[in-house]
Amino acid sequence: RGAPARGGRAAARAGPPEAGVESQSEVEIAGLATRFCDDFECQSSPAVEQCVRTVARQLERVAWGPGPYAAAVEYSGGLLRFSGPQGYRALGWLREDLAGARGEVLRMQMVSLDTCQIDWALRGRGPLGDVAARVRTRVTMNVITGRVERHEDEWDLSGTAAPAKAWFQAKQAQEGLGGAVKGVQDRVGEALGSLDKAEGGDDDSQYFVDPRDPNKFFQQEDSTMRDALQVATVLAFLYVVAKVFFEIEKL
Repeated sequence: RGAPARGGRAAARAGPPEAGVESQSEVEIAGLATRFCDDFECQSSPAVEQCVRTVARQLERVAWGPGPYAAAVEYSGGLLRFSGPQGYRALGWLREDLAGARGEVLRMQMVSLDTCQIDWALRGRGPLGDVAARVRTRVTMNVITGRVERHEDEWDLSGTAAPAKAWFQAKQAQEGLGGAVKGVQDRVGEALGSLDKAEGGDDDSQYFVDPRDPNKFFQQEDSTMRDALQVATVLAFLYVVAKVFFEIEKL
C-alpha cells in the first residue's frame, strides 16, 4: 500500500462519500501542504485549500460564480477563451441546455504549490442523447489570497455517443466563436476610441459651413473607426471559423 504524498494528505478516491461528507468536494486533496511557513518564509496559506474546495463545489453544481476567481483570471477550455470572472457566464449553457446536469468530482491533487488538478465527470441529457464527459480542470492560484489566476479545462467526450457528442462540440464551438468575436470587437473598439481621443476626435475641423447658408454648419461623418471595427470583426470571425475546422479535423 503506497504512502501518502510527502507533506500532504492521502489521495482522494472516487466512490460514494463517507458518512458525514456532503460531497466529493469535501474529501482529501492529494499533495496539499499542511505546513505553510517555515522559520524564514511563508510559501502558501489555508486560503488555497478553501479555494480548491469552492471550485470543486462549483463543478459539482455545474454553476460558476465569481467568488474564487481573481479579477484578471484567464480561462481556456477548448475554443473558449476569456478574461475576468464575468466570462464564466459563457459556461452557463452547460446547466441550461443539459437536462439534469450534474458534476462528480473524482480526484483532486496539488501538482505544485500553487496548482491543483481536479478530475471530474459531467453528466446530463442533451437534445440528441445523454452526455457523459470527463474533464480535467487545472487551476493556478495566488498562494496568499487563494484566488484563481488561471483556469484550464480539458474535455474528453469518448464516453458520449456520436450524435450527442456532435451536438455538444457544436455548442462549444458556438460559445467559443461568439466569445472570440465579441472579445476582438471590444478590444478594437477600445483601441480605436483611445486613438480617436489622442488625435482630438472633437476637433472643430470636422465641422463645415453650408455654402448656401453661412449661418448653418454641418458635420462630416468620419466612418474610419466603424470601417476598421467591421474589418477586424470579419477577420476575427474567419480566424475562429478556421480554428474550429482545425480542431474538428483533429477529432
